[in-house]
Amino acid sequence: MLEPWTTENKEILPFKERYSLMLSDRKKCPISTLDTSANCILKYINLRGYNQNLKELIHKTGVPKSTFSKMKKDKDYKFDIRTLVALAIGLNIDTERFELIVKKAGLSLNESKEHVFYKLLIENHGAMTMEQVNQELERHGFSILAGKKKDTPNKNQQKVSH
Repeated sequence: MLEPWTTENKEILPFKERYSLMLSDRKKCPISTLDTSANCILKYINLRGYNQNLKELIHKTGVPKSTFSKMKKDKDYKFDIRTLVALAIGLNIDTERFELIVKKAGLSLNESKEHVFYKLLIENHGAMTMEQVNQELERHGFSILAGKKKDTPNKNQQKVSH
């Protein structure tokens, strides 16, 4: 599936063309004052064509299947900020719409280094995969957004002495 902001050669579109697509998204995916954050995300899932391809959606966002199930069942689902950032990047939601969805979720982005980095990622991720986004976050000392976390040793495992 082609990314909305890229050409067939995976090149990032110029700003004017990206802006045109963003306006098109707003016409195709209106967000009303009555929509919850979960409703908004579900609208983008449908707009991007992932409503019938959960496996691809999980791959694009790194968000587990259980989150999508909960979101569909509970329109007032409570997101954490990292999940919303992962969804925004994976679904190519523009910054203004993302901030609206965050507000609807009862959350906000502050001026912490981590949150400023999230904003930069949403604005500039282009054709980055979630794996690449997570690598950038780790490289700058932040927790990954979504996806498989590194294996951690079992706390109940006995220590082996040499």
